[in-house]
Formats: sequence, structure tokens, C-alpha cells
Amino acid sequence: MIKVVIVEDEKMLRQGLRLTTPWSEFDCEVVGEASNAIEGEECILKLQPDIVITDIHMPQISGLEMIERVKDKVNCQFIIISGYDEFEYAKRAVHLGVKEYLLKPIDDNELMETLSRVVKAVQEQREYERVMSILEQWNAPPGNGCSIWINKKDVLDTYLEKAIAIIREQCMNDLSLKSVADQLYISESYLAKLFKNKTNYTFLELLTLY
Repeated sequence: MIKVVIVEDEKMLRQGLRLTTPWSEFDCEVVGEASNAIEGEECILKLQPDIVITDIHMPQISGLEMIERVKDKVNCQFIIISGYDEFEYAKRAVHLGVKEYLLKPIDDNELMETLSRVVKAVQEQREYERVMSILEQWNAPPGNGCSIWINKKDVLDTYLEKAIAIIREQCMNDLSLKSVADQLYISESYLAKLFKNKTNYTFLELLTLY
């Protein structure tokens, strides 16, 4: 089950999100809610949710300030909700690693699409962490060539195949390691290590080959 925390000072919106969103369809459960960012910070650190949905403008401190204070202490995806369509807020949210930004009034279809993307990101991050845990237990040595990522039994195939498919399909675009990592919802450093350790190629070398 994917744990969700909602931080929103508007009671009606907070309750509406909690009660009317079909969380079970996304394998999600709202485990906590807060009416301001101070309470939200405490709730996030205590419950360690997978997804946090937060407003920007709230009493005391903003939702962005809250994210900045907790982002290194919790492994979760953030969805920003705001009534202010201002570039500076969106730019700061991107700088903090927030990939989803919704404007009030919230469109139901847009919310469902956003949840689908974020849930997928959480699931893929969980799978990556599971794989890395397995590799640590196995004390697996580095790969010895391309056959590693071609081997369908390799537990890292999911990420590598997706990354290689993106390179194959988008190699004529302005592609970068970060843009591929963003599409896979994993970090740039993780993806770089996967390429080097499991294929003996760097991202740039593989992109150049294609």
C-alpha cells in the first residue's frame, strides 16, 4: 500500500481530496493530514509517506519551505497544489525536485493522471531499492559486457531496457542522462551507475553508438 499525506489549510479541499479521490484504485491510503506546513512537517517525518500532496500558501511557512526542510529526510514524491499560477513558484518547485504542479480549482481528470504518474514513480523507486538490496546481499560483481543488460533474467533489466529503449527511440533528440532519468523517475546518479556497472558503457558512449 502506498502511503499518502495531505497538507492543505483549506478544510473543504483537504477533506474533499481525502474523501472523494478513489485512492484504493491507485493502491493508496491517506495515512495523515495537516492544516499547515508546521504540522505537515511533523506528520511527514513521523509517518514517512510515499506521496505528499501540499498547498503552497499556508500560515507560518509555505509548502515549498516545508518540502525544503523534509526532502532529505524522507523518500517520497511531492505534488504541489496552488491557486497561484506564477512562474517563480513552479521554478522553485522544480529546483526542489517536485515534478507535479496542479492549479486550483483542481480538475479531476488532471488529478487522476497526476496520481497515475506519481504512483508509477513510487512503484519504480521501490523496485529499484529492492533490486539494490538484492545486489548488496549477493555482493554482485560489476558486469562484464553488454550481455549483462541483454540477459532477460538480470534483475536490473527493467530499468536498463527502458533506458535503452528511450535512447533508441529518442537518440535524434537533445537527449541527456538527466532527461532519461526523469522519464524513468530515478536519479541521474543511479542511472549513471547502472549504465557503467552493468553494461561497461557510460550513457554518452551508448548514446553515441546509437
